[in-house]
Amino acid sequence: MRSWIDHAGEVVWEPSPSLIARLVEAGQPFWLDIEDPTDEIIDELATRLGLHPLAVKDSKEFGQRAKLQVYGNGAVLVGYGLDEQLREPVEVHCYYTTGFLITWRRAPSPALDALRQAGSVRPQRDSDPIRALHPLISSL
Repeated sequence: MRSWIDHAGEVVWEPSPSLIARLVEAGQPFWLDIEDPTDEIIDELATRLGLHPLAVKDSKEFGQRAKLQVYGNGAVLVGYGLDEQLREPVEVHCYYTTGFLITWRRAPSPALDALRQAGSVRPQRDSDPIRALHPLISSL
């Protein structure tokens, strides 16, 4: 499993659960990306961030159709990007809720890496989920 978190322009590789908890408790927006998360990690994040249970259930089973669903003050997007080297699609699950963006996938995603490096995605407190997910939709 490989992961990173970007908060306020600072990227931390392999962030600890305590860092994520501190950011959530402080209400500091962040983007957390996890490659190949376990069901336990997905459940822990779902509980901490209040992710919708049906969306979480779907995210444990990759092979979903592309979709965008809005749940209250959050949204989940399942989309596909192309791995240029393998020439295969990469399924990406994106959650946005109250300033927190979480992406997870089973394989590397050059599109997400490029967005992080460019600083193109900056979650904001109380922003519209669709507007927040737009750069991701455009890049996949």
